[in-house]
Formats: sequence, C-alpha cells, structure tokens
Amino acid sequence: MISNKHFNKLVSILMIIAVSFSLILIALPKSSTSTTYIEQPDYVTTIFDDDKVIEINIEMDETAWQEMLDNASAEEYTAANITVNGTTYNNVAIRPKGNSSLSQLVMDDTTDRYSFKIKFDEYVDGQTLDGLSKLVLNNNMSDATYMKEYLSYKLLESLGVPTPECAYAHITVNGEEWGLYLAVEPIEEEFIARNYGSTDGNLYKPESDSVAMGNKDNQNDMKDKTDFNPKQIDQSQDSSNNTTSSSTQNSSNQMQTPPNMNNGDTSGQMQTPPDMNNGDTSGQMQVPPNMNNGDASGQMQVPPNMNNEDNSNQMQIPSDMSNEDSSSESQSSDNTGNISNELPANMPNGMGGGMMGGGMGGNSNGADLVWNGDDISNYSAIFDNAIFKTTDSDDYTKILDMIEHLDSMEDIESYLDVDEVLRYFAANTFLVNLDSYVSNMNHNYYLYENNGIVSILPWDYNLSFAGFQAGSASNAINFPIDSPVSDSLEDNPLIANLLEVDEYKELYHQYLNDIVENFINNGTYETLIAKTDSLISDYVKNDATAFYTFDEYEDAVSNLLTFGYDRATSIAAQLDGTQPSTSTGTIETTVYLTAMGQQGGGNDKAGMNNMVNKPDNNTTTTDNSNSTNTDSFTAPSNNTSENASAPMNNSPGNMGGNSSNLDPTVMMQAMQIIQSSEDGTITDSIKDELLNLGLTEDDITQLSSMELPNQDSNMQDFKNNNLAMGPNNTSSNNTSLIITLSSIALLIIAILVVSLFKKRKYIS
Repeated sequence: MISNKHFNKLVSILMIIAVSFSLILIALPKSSTSTTYIEQPDYVTTIFDDDKVIEINIEMDETAWQEMLDNASAEEYTAANITVNGTTYNNVAIRPKGNSSLSQLVMDDTTDRYSFKIKFDEYVDGQTLDGLSKLVLNNNMSDATYMKEYLSYKLLESLGVPTPECAYAHITVNGEEWGLYLAVEPIEEEFIARNYGSTDGNLYKPESDSVAMGNKDNQNDMKDKTDFNPKQIDQSQDSSNNTTSSSTQNSSNQMQTPPNMNNGDTSGQMQTPPDMNNGDTSGQMQVPPNMNNGDASGQMQVPPNMNNEDNSNQMQIPSDMSNEDSSSESQSSDNTGNISNELPANMPNGMGGGMMGGGMGGNSNGADLVWNGDDISNYSAIFDNAIFKTTDSDDYTKILDMIEHLDSMEDIESYLDVDEVLRYFAANTFLVNLDSYVSNMNHNYYLYENNGIVSILPWDYNLSFAGFQAGSASNAINFPIDSPVSDSLEDNPLIANLLEVDEYKELYHQYLNDIVENFINNGTYETLIAKTDSLISDYVKNDATAFYTFDEYEDAVSNLLTFGYDRATSIAAQLDGTQPSTSTGTIETTVYLTAMGQQGGGNDKAGMNNMVNKPDNNTTTTDNSNSTNTDSFTAPSNNTSENASAPMNNSPGNMGGNSSNLDPTVMMQAMQIIQSSEDGTITDSIKDELLNLGLTEDDITQLSSMELPNQDSNMQDFKNNNLAMGPNNTSSNNTSLIITLSSIALLIIAILVVSLFKKRKYIS
C-alpha cells in the first residue's frame, strides 16, 4: 500500500505538472491570435477565384447612370440591378468611390472610369453576394500593369497577413463594354469575422487631415439606413423624378465639400482650403500658394520654392536642398529637368516625402501613431474613422494604450501584434508602397483592436511598386529596408520603434529574406505574373475605357517583372551588408517606373508622368549606348551590379543564369505550355508548340533542365515555411490544444487518485 507521505508526493507532483502546463498556456504570446479554425464564407471560393474573371453587368436607366457619373464627387448611392456571374441581384446600391483618384477623374472630362462601391443590402435587408454585403471595384487608374494591387495582396497573403480577397472583374453597363477592374473585399465586418472569428473588436481607418479632403468613403458607409432617401429602381417612374439623398444635389461635376472644410458654405462644392487663394470665390479648388499660379493648364505645377523659375512644369530639386551646387551630382545631366539619382542627402531616402500631402506629419492628428498625450482629441484621425457602430469612447483607450506603449516599448506585445506588424512592413518595404502609413500621408491602412491587442491591416495598393513618391527607378530599387519611410523615422514609430529592438529587427529581416527566397528566387513571382497575364490579357486588349494601350500594358508587365528581380537583388545585398540598409544604395536597374503607371493615372493625367520617373541615365550599364526602355525587353537579369548577390539560377526567364533573347511575354507563354503537361516534361507535341513560339533548340534544352515552379505549391510552401500565419495559425492552435488537453488530463488523474485513496487507510 502507498504510504500517506508518498501519496501526498504523488498528488503534489501531478498537480504541479498540471498547473505548469496551464501557466505555459497562459504565457503563450498574446499575439498568437485565434485558437480555432474559422470556416470561410462561400464568396471566398465562388466569387474570388484566381482562375476566373468575375462577370458583372450593371443595369441602370441610362439617364440615372449618367447622372451618377456627372455627380461622382458626391459619392451618393444609386439603385441598380446587378448581375454577377449570371445571378441577378435587384435594387443594389452603387456609387463612385475614391479620394485623390476620384478628384482627379472628376476634373478630367475625357473619362468616366470611376472606381465603384456596391452595397447589396442597402435597400434589400439581408441581400448578399454569397455572404458578402459589399464589394469594391477598383479601376486600375494608376497601374499600367493591371497587376500591382493584385500581386501586392498575394504577397501579403503569402506572409500570413490578414488580406482582402480580390479577383479581376469584367464590367459591362446595360450589356455594353465598360472595362476590366479589380474586385476587392472591403475591410469591414465580414472581413474581420472571416479572419478573426467574430466582430467583437474595433476597426479604424485612420486618415490624416492632409488626405481627408473629399473622402466620403467612410462617412457614407457608416450612416444609418434611415439617413438615406435612395434612388430606388422603379420601371414605371421617369428617372427625372427619382429622389436624391438628403445631401445637396450637385450636377456641375465639381468637387464637393469635404467634412470640416468651409462648413458654413452649403453650396456643396469644394471650397478653397485655408490660405489657398482665398481671394477667389469661385468655389473651385485653387492651385496651392506659390505653385505656378499663373499657369492655367490644370496640370500639377512645381511645388513652392522648388526652382519656380523653371517653366518646364517638371519637378525640380527643392530650393533649400543643395541649391548652391549646380553640378551634375545634384541635377540630372540629360537636360530634361528630371531629378537624378544623386538627390540631396537631407531628402529622406531620396524619396518625395514632403512633396505631397500636409507636410511632415504636421496634420496627422494621430494617424502617424506618435504619442501625443492621453487627450482623445489629439487622435481624431483615428477615432473619427471608426468603422463599427458599436465602437465608443471606452474603446478608444485601448488604442491610446497601444500608442503609449509603442512610445515607451514597455511590454509592447501585450498591446500590439508585433509579429503581424513586422510581416506587414516586410511586404510594404519590398513593394516600396509609400502611399501608406510610411509616408507623410499616413493613410491607406486599418487598425484592428481585439482584446486590447492591435493589428495593422493592408489596403489600397494601386500605387505599390514605387508608384508614389519614389523618385527615380534607382531610388525605388534601392529603397532602404531599415529606413523604410519617405519622410522621417521619428514620424513613423509603428515601424521605427520596432526596428530599434534587435529581436524584432532580426525577425523583420527574416521575413524580407523569405520574400526574396520564397517569392522571387524560386519563381513564384514570375509564374504568378505569367498566370495573371494569361488570364487578363485579352480583357486588357479589349478594355473599352482603359487608361493605357495594350502595348503600354505589355511594356508595363515587362518592367514589373524586372522590378521584382532587381528589388530582390537589392534587398539581398542589404541583408548581407554589401549595400547600405538605411540609405539609398547603388544596385543598377533598367526599370522604367513611368511605364508601369504612376500617381495620376494613364494618359499623363495631372501632368504626373512628366516628373521624375524616366529611366536613369547612369543606372543601367557603363555603356551609354544601351537604352533603358526598348520595345522588346529581354528577361530580367538578376545580377545587375558588382555588389549584387548571386544570380537566381532557377528563375524562369533567367534561363539558369544565361541570357535569353526571348521577350518575357513569350517566356511566360512557354512556361504555361510546359506546365499544361501532366508532369511538366517537354513532350514532342509541347516541343513543337515551343518552337512555334520562337524558342530555339537551345532554349528548350535549358528549359527541360529546369524544374519550373508551380505557383500554387510554391505559395503554399512559402506559407508553410513561416511559423506564425496570422489569425488562422494552425500551428499555434495545435500547440495550445495539446497543452490544454494535457492539463485537463493531469488534473482529472489527480482528482481520481485523491478520490481513490481517500477511503483507504494508509500506513504511517
């Protein structure tokens, strides 16, 4: 029989083990997120299918449609019947959407290709698109590749960042061709429920004062339905009798009044911002002070004090930035007026951080997440843009707690999902996505707070791949990974303060290396581009409202491919120390940024394409006879500099490190033909197809010796290689479950032992 002494020891040991397991469970990082599998709604597979283009037909009275377009700046919902992939949804709400892109299109009388937002349940309670109540249709205005936003989301998704679903959509209006858009899942209730299992937390979309002008995207969608008097579809009613919303109807096609700007004026037109040509009473947006006001062309002029004597309308080097030096180091030597690679040292990263928006964080109102005391009013850019109606002032304190601890970095993981944030910024840095948190604009991101822990969520990547404030192609390719902002690190504490912690910086570098090795070098990136091109190229060719020609699209895709390889080369060199990581490096590139699309859209909208993104004269080779922009691009080289890392030997298009004269489009087609075979081998019939494409026997021999990547498997491998996969982390799920069950089992055993022996007599 067991002695009382030994029995007590046994029970004590079992209890200690059980409690220890329980404490381990409690001590697991709070940022490991959910512990259960979240069932995905139907729309994830039925609507957002990477292998198909969504077919959407908008049915609306012609007069009502044109009236909505003519008053696009009002962003008011109008009713329509919308057919999606053959299924018709009646009385669906649709409106134009956007911020700066919407304003630019309103002022452009050559196109009505607006982005749209659709609400399926605005007029019909409970109506959804296979579980999705809202859908965004983006017009690809500033993207000649049509792929920037799509590829960005795929990269973020592969890193385990909660990411909106997206797919291409072919739009027709009353059966007539309209164009190829990108359909995107909004970051709202359904997105949060899909990624986090519930909507118990609080969601914010920060917008600093410098970019909040004219942005009604949040305000319109947060109104109660009772606030609307929508234009319902009534076949028996003349469209001219349709009622409008309670806001003032304006049919002048002029920009409307943004919130808190000249609110005393009820004309509904955008008023002159403070101190901006206030003497003009026309109500139309005026040119900012000192910005070539005498020019009436409507194109963006030279910012104040930036070589205003130059009448070329091209962006010059700011007057306070090495003005006394007129040598070729400070100005481009091609006499075009464009800024060269050698931008002044005091211009952050060589980027245009202070050229757009409200200045260096001066009008942030909390969107930069800089700690400014515990007064809630100092963070209006966050709290005025809460998405959920259930969010109240009590919830604000959780965001304030995060910002305060971000400032001190004390116990930061109890307030911030650090791992998720680092993944987000690794992708953002690779993409040189400056139209985001990391510029003085401090926008195009969401904050989601749940149980006191805050995550950052991605949004709006049409200007990724250096489409905004990037300067030259060389600056973009060499954008520094450890100073990944366009203004100053102190104004961007969400990334700057994390990088000051060695552990976090090392993890951030690991995610950057994952992108280089598992997204670029293994061929996933190129295969994804090839697959996407195969899916959409015919739609692009026939796009009725396109901002770019099909030839421009093909040129843009070629540059996009080169950008990925050159950017990976630069990041690899920064990681191994052969290139600087806090300032602009010297990796050479043949990328032509403007060809890929820039802010302002196609057809030189707003004169943006005349700025600084033409090919660099001194960045390609030492042989000046080599052009940086030709009609036919060879496959991108992965070893573009003496300081570059080793070539990516298995990348399609690189042909095992040997140069190929094939156009990248032909190479993409060749890859698709090979991958169409059952096992990827080159049979006689496939060889004939490759020869018909223009490949030589040598090309085919090289291809046959390569293991061509499979995009889906590579993406899955990339995900599996990363330990923490965001909200749906099955690895942490299993660990937590095992520990929990073990603890329960041990406690049960201990209780049974006590119950079994308490009735017995023990030997003393």
